[in-house]
Amino acid sequence: MKKSVLGWLAASVLGASFSLSALADSDTPWVQGMVKKVDASAQKITIKHQPLTHLNMPAMTMGFQVAPEINLEQLEAGSEIEFKAVMDGSTMLVTELKPKS
Repeated sequence: MKKSVLGWLAASVLGASFSLSALADSDTPWVQGMVKKVDASAQKITIKHQPLTHLNMPAMTMGFQVAPEINLEQLEAGSEIEFKAVMDGSTMLVTELKPKS
C-alpha cells in the first residue's frame, strides 16, 4: 500500500520511516545520503550515499529501486535522507527511507 502525501509530511515532521520489513531487518544499518534525482513514476531514486558496509559497497552516487510502499512524490533532489537498502535478487532495493534528523 502506498503512503499518502500526508504520510510523507507526517514522517518528515515526526521523523518516522517507511518500511518494507519483510526484506530489511533490524540488523540492516541506516545509511546517510543526499537525493540527486527522483523518478517517482518508475519508483527509482538516485542517491549520493555513504558506504553500504553491509553490502561491501563504497560511498558513491547510484540509482536504486524503491519499495512500492514508499511514496516518492514529495521527495526532491537535494534532500538529505537516511535509508536502508538490501539486495533483492540482483536489484539494489531501498526498503526504508526517512528525512535525515
